[in-house]
Amino acid sequence: MPEQNSEEVDKMIQNETTETTELSNENTVSTEKEIKTYKCATLGVFGSSKHIRIDSNEVKPVGKNEIAIDVQACGINFHDIMTRQGLIEQTMKPPFVLGSECTGIISEVGEKVTTYKVGDPVVILLENGAWSERLVLPVVEKVNANQSSSTTTPPNEETEATESVEITVKSIILPRPKTLDVNKAAIIGFAYIPAYILIHNILNIRPGEIVLVQSAGGGVGTAVGQLLKLIPNVTLIGVASKVKHEKLADIYDVLLEPDQDCVTEIKKLYPNGIHAILDCISGPDTNKLYGILKPLGKHVIYGMSNLVTGDRKNFLNLAKHVSFIYGSKNLKTISIPINDENSW
Repeated sequence: MPEQNSEEVDKMIQNETTETTELSNENTVSTEKEIKTYKCATLGVFGSSKHIRIDSNEVKPVGKNEIAIDVQACGINFHDIMTRQGLIEQTMKPPFVLGSECTGIISEVGEKVTTYKVGDPVVILLENGAWSERLVLPVVEKVNANQSSSTTTPPNEETEATESVEITVKSIILPRPKTLDVNKAAIIGFAYIPAYILIHNILNIRPGEIVLVQSAGGGVGTAVGQLLKLIPNVTLIGVASKVKHEKLADIYDVLLEPDQDCVTEIKKLYPNGIHAILDCISGPDTNKLYGILKPLGKHVIYGMSNLVTGDRKNFLNLAKHVSFIYGSKNLKTISIPINDENSW
């Protein structure tokens, strides 16, 4: 066997040392705990959409009274646009995660949560924070009335809650029906809940009445039309852009375009007036619309899309904005702040 010189031996030792060091580094990396993250859409400052950025946050375990949701789909509604522009009073200042509605699957459950389990599909309504891949929300549960009213028996940690309040501090958690598509579930809350409240709690629409709906092709407008069709013999007048008329034809009896003289057209069709107006625009025709109402007719303003033109606030329209939400012809106007929970 040929003898190796000292230089070759030194070189072999050096190579073995290098390989051992590299292997050791690989083992060190593999043993380090991987930090899991999730992405979210954060609003840096109030204003245009250019202030929205994508951030990564570390995944943290849930607390004892919390659940985690893996978000499958998020909705984008007019409330989010107005929030982004700073038109809605907020309990927090930027930066914060945008989004008010989403749907997903519960991925983790805190040890004290009894009404939800991993794998449950849910719909979430929030003040903000829905535009995220992961949500962690507190769950408030209530026990039996007899148990909660007892003053002599101390609370038992093992007592199971009999009913979920489902309304947490700043969120609403609803079960998602299996038959409901994920994309539809993400947008159903902020369309159908306001629509139902407007029709049944505020307007109290009755069979045979005539109703005008502004922005009939929007989310709430479409929901209003569908829900009103469940009331017998209700006549629906919708105002929407021409491109939406075909899809709305099965819902609305009369369809008008925004650039038409809607007041004149409605007076021609219904000279004796109509019963109710749902107005989410608060535009220059707001006062004119009173002229088409029957005595004791109702005009509800539930939005102010006229304030949002483009990517920024329209301060001129803000100055012109009507300050009330509910008015009845020949009756005193009643002011109802739209962000007052007690009003709903």
